[in-house]
Amino acid sequence: MVVLFWVLFLPSLALAKEGRFSGENALRHIQALVDGGPRVMGSPGHKKARAYFKSQLQGGEWVIQSWDLKAGSGKSYRLYNLMYRFYPERTRRVLLGSHYDTRAWADKDPVDPRAAMPGANDGASGVAALLELGRLFNRYPLKNIGVDLVFFDGEEGEPKQKRAWYPLGSYRFAQELGRFYPLGKPFLALVPDLICDRDLQLHPDHFSLEAAPWAVKELWEIGASVHPGFLKEPKY
Repeated sequence: MVVLFWVLFLPSLALAKEGRFSGENALRHIQALVDGGPRVMGSPGHKKARAYFKSQLQGGEWVIQSWDLKAGSGKSYRLYNLMYRFYPERTRRVLLGSHYDTRAWADKDPVDPRAAMPGANDGASGVAALLELGRLFNRYPLKNIGVDLVFFDGEEGEPKQKRAWYPLGSYRFAQELGRFYPLGKPFLALVPDLICDRDLQLHPDHFSLEAAPWAVKELWEIGASVHPGFLKEPKY
């Protein structure tokens, strides 16, 4: 799933020709996150993930958005959205985001639906892609734009919740968007998730098509030119 909002201007994101995205590096990030344990809010793995992000992205500017959640169960949790900024002084910006938390249990597992959820694809693949892009952005300067990598928390909702699912971190971030972008919104926000499937199939997202149809079309044409998993049929 790739969710796209606002306006896309792909040439601004062009890297030096020798810059290459390494799938092997991204898989190593996934392995490190899975090795840290499930990332349900309030868990040891949840804390380890944040420390891992900070160990991999250094030299730029970190911005932390934290808040307390009183869950329906009565338990309180501390949530953290983390943003790493390249060229924070630039006003023309791109936001690349993904969530790092995991579901409370593997509820679709036919054998043990109460097993811990490792979150290799759902919750690690998107942020692994961001970390690898961060390596490239550190190594190959970007021209005229700034980039923000945002690691969203709480996107799987409350642990063991009894009410309908709803995202927490991205909603909180959107509520305080003016705090992070006082001079204007990013011209592009791209949110990848579930992008490390063995048989990867990426469909254009209906909400993104409503927001910026021409941008989705351009992005998917580029994607289809390098990977057969970019498909034309829209889905949610």
